[in-house]
Amino acid sequence: ISTLAEKSLSNRQELVITIRTLFSGLKPTGGLLTLPLYNWKGLYTTNYDTLVEQAFRLRSAPLSVYSSNFDFSQTETPGAQKLF
Repeated sequence: ISTLAEKSLSNRQELVITIRTLFSGLKPTGGLLTLPLYNWKGLYTTNYDTLVEQAFRLRSAPLSVYSSNFDFSQTETPGAQKLF
């Protein structure tokens, strides 16, 4: 779908700007807000949004985010949920 949209726009940068505008200001709702209430072994996602991080922040729940191998060298917060 993005290829079709890109063809109707002047270039890929315009597509990225348009998509970012459409999805700016997203806030976690429903089930996402309950994620911090459970003691998960780990949370895994392929998403590149920040909704899970926002949900943990709203509940003042500690969260350690790992998005690349370099993140494993960071200092962990004791008791923090791990998001991969």
